[in-house]
Amino acid sequence: MVRIGLVAPRVARAIAIGAFGAVVMSGPVYAQAPSAFVFPGGASVIINLIKPDKAAEWEGVMQKIKDAMKASDKPERKAQADTWKIYKGAQPINNATVYFWVIEGAAKDGDYSVSKLMQELFPKEAVDLYKTYSDCYVSGHQIFQLTLVNDFAK
Repeated sequence: MVRIGLVAPRVARAIAIGAFGAVVMSGPVYAQAPSAFVFPGGASVIINLIKPDKAAEWEGVMQKIKDAMKASDKPERKAQADTWKIYKGAQPINNATVYFWVIEGAAKDGDYSVSKLMQELFPKEAVDLYKTYSDCYVSGHQIFQLTLVNDFAK
């Protein structure tokens, strides 16, 4: 048998704690998880496995993003474009065409997330463009955050 007199304060306390947590969690600090596409070490290599029959389409989307970044009024987008290179692997892996993003000299807070860039650069067509882009993948990205430990050029 449960006594209502003891349950009500516990329920009220749980509701109050939940409401407080919701208010705190909705603040700017917790609004978004940190992006995996920000490279505080200044460099990254990202492996992209693309369906072979979609490789040209994927390259076209990436070219469109590059062109828009270079034409952007925001200097940080131009700076990001200058640090981003894409290499195509000579051999497929698991029947996928392999592309490597090599990012060197990344701004500390520069976000290279394609979805965020599409939303900013192509607000009206971002959803359709992202669908085209994501349909090209065999699987998601493999991201390697890098920190320079030795530069043989110096």
